[in-house]
Amino acid sequence: MHKDIGGVHHFTGNTPPTLCSNRTDNAEQLQKKAFSSSRFLNMKRLLKDERGEANYFSTVVFIFITVLLLAFIIDLFSIISTKQQLDHCADQMVKQIQLSGGTNVETDALFQYLCSQINGANNITYTIDASYKSPTPGGMSRAIQLGSPFYITITGDARLGGFWNFNLVNIRIVSRGTGVSEHYWK
Repeated sequence: MHKDIGGVHHFTGNTPPTLCSNRTDNAEQLQKKAFSSSRFLNMKRLLKDERGEANYFSTVVFIFITVLLLAFIIDLFSIISTKQQLDHCADQMVKQIQLSGGTNVETDALFQYLCSQINGANNITYTIDASYKSPTPGGMSRAIQLGSPFYITITGDARLGGFWNFNLVNIRIVSRGTGVSEHYWK
């Protein structure tokens, strides 16, 4: 127990005296509590206040940031759409190669047509990973035997840049497809 007799501190009971406790520490703690509670009350008052205190500058900055965010989102959706178009191209190429049993002039013509329909991607190329039949049958540039799997990879370059086509970020879009040849070569 703590007793203050004539400016001298006397401790009685089982409570040991602490070295750090003095009146200035208590005063500082009380000031901190008062400051934090006054800050809390100010914030509470500001939240309940229904006056609009936005100036023109903050409004212009908010609108500018909102427009930039919308531009980014719209540009991002166009890249997602381009990825879906490349996936569709890979599926069509897989069907063509499955039915024809390899690659030929028709495969290249189909690829050129599908690439002309894709918006938002440049430098679109394709590669095929397969075990090819040797010798190559007539009319085919590469033949894949019945039941042999093949893997097609289509790549294209897209750009993320907003409304003004700043081309800030170059993105490589990759689509893959897998199939099995359905043509028997003698």
